[in-house]
Amino acid sequence: MVSLGEIDVRAHFNNHIKSTADIQLLVDNFLNQLDIQLSGKCKVGVYSVIPPRKVDGVNTSSFSIPFLGTDQQRLQWTEELNNLLHVGCLARGFLFVDVWRDYALHVPASQEHYQDKDGFMDMSRSDGICHMVDPEPLRRFICGLQQKQEAGTL
Repeated sequence: MVSLGEIDVRAHFNNHIKSTADIQLLVDNFLNQLDIQLSGKCKVGVYSVIPPRKVDGVNTSSFSIPFLGTDQQRLQWTEELNNLLHVGCLARGFLFVDVWRDYALHVPASQEHYQDKDGFMDMSRSDGICHMVDPEPLRRFICGLQQKQEAGTL
């Protein structure tokens, strides 16, 4: 399993990403490298980018990495990035693990999520800054994958 990482949206999109084409290029370059390096050697799984946290009105000066863009911009960039990652994974036969929504779009929805009702990070499952620390929803998903693999249905 690999992850593109949330830091791209949190700190870099505001300065470097100007259009959907830029996001598509980022996704294509990432997935093409995975295809070159890993295809045929193992089952490739890609984690989605986790939900952004709300910071509008929060003093972020003590955080080591800036939160650039508005909450809504970072939410939109994350949604777009995850949608393009999902499509790219399907096209390449990679497993897409959607930790933002239901951990994978091709399996039944989980009861636990890392997002709040507005699509932002559920801060009760985080380190208080921007990282997920509650492993339970993802652990349950991975256990489900192991069961499917053992049953030969993955």
